[in-house]
Amino acid sequence: MGSSLFIALLVAEFSLKNVFKVVPGIHNMQRSYTTTDSLFLMKGFYADSEGLFRVAPSTIEEINDRLADKDLRREGHLFNTKYEVDEIYTVTDEMRDIIFNKEKNQFASVYQSILHKTGEWTGLDSAIVYFVHHPVNDAGYCGIPLKEYNGGKKKILLIGDSFTWGRTVKNITSAFGNELLAKGYTVYNTGISGADPPQYLALARKYIPLLKPDVVIVNFAMGSDIMDYRRQLIPYEPIFYRTNAGYLFSRPQGVFLGNAQETYDFIKVECSIPQTSVFNKFCSLTAVGTILWRGFFLYGLVQNKHPEHQAYWDKVKSMSSDIPYSNADVREIQKVAAENGARSIVVAIPDLRNGGACDPKTIPHFFENINYIMSPIKKEGYSLSDGHFNDLGHKQYADFLDSLISR
Repeated sequence: MGSSLFIALLVAEFSLKNVFKVVPGIHNMQRSYTTTDSLFLMKGFYADSEGLFRVAPSTIEEINDRLADKDLRREGHLFNTKYEVDEIYTVTDEMRDIIFNKEKNQFASVYQSILHKTGEWTGLDSAIVYFVHHPVNDAGYCGIPLKEYNGGKKKILLIGDSFTWGRTVKNITSAFGNELLAKGYTVYNTGISGADPPQYLALARKYIPLLKPDVVIVNFAMGSDIMDYRRQLIPYEPIFYRTNAGYLFSRPQGVFLGNAQETYDFIKVECSIPQTSVFNKFCSLTAVGTILWRGFFLYGLVQNKHPEHQAYWDKVKSMSSDIPYSNADVREIQKVAAENGARSIVVAIPDLRNGGACDPKTIPHFFENINYIMSPIKKEGYSLSDGHFNDLGHKQYADFLDSLISR
């Protein structure tokens, strides 16, 4: 009996470590984060001198060079999957499919029709063709350059995060911003992963007076944009570090953690079993013990408190507010839009993952005195693996925005 139990434990330990990737002592691994012995930053993201989070200038140059390469037809990825951020560098592969007419979507049809146009191109026609070969503009966002064009319908400024960038679509040109571009609108897209209401406001203040859009659309992701703390934009301070260990947010609760390594070390401790008792130390030794500790934690029988971080959490508590700070940011965006003669539309995008924020009315003080519209996209329009719109969702959302713009 004893030997059978021992063998069962050995098998369980091996399976948990090698199949389920349970790290002994790490109790709460996030899907976007893992441990590593040697941390390094991946190429792609950047915070500029204004504190705006965007694509790095060096990355923009690399993407443009790869799309200008005569060897563009070669098979395989045009980017290094180990060292380069996939959601950014994959635009090279996706635009290659547009260039060689391998992608069949609305944008691709418009692009081909422009190439075969017998008459003179409009400014927007030229911008669309330029976009295919230079998919990230000088401002650091995926879209046409941020300047005036003739030939389009209404001018639309899109503000948002990874939803607005187009994460999870099969081809970036199927993202809702590019669907609207294909419908004839002049679309200025400033969406990027990790962006939050403070960045939305900074972008609105910078680009609304410059571009004079007809409509400003704030795509408010309820899974990440409801903020009960104030984040200041600091020059060259990124919203997160994209590393080989995953996405490490520099201010997860409003208090700056430091550089990438310091942020990683903090998160690793927070995800580990506190070494505050003999029981905890014993559970930390094995994957089986770690799973056992997780069970005790779920039932409130043990606590996840790290004494060395108490001062940090005290500071977080002192900075938090019962009224979301994001309310003030959104109201200010609406004010800036109105002052510049633009109509503003705020769309709340529900978080359809388990336990996600779906109904603004259930969140105390959320969107008080703010006119907003709920996104109509249902579960089938989401990629539930990461909570973003899938291709169907992007198409439906583009049609939905088109109906709002056209009113």
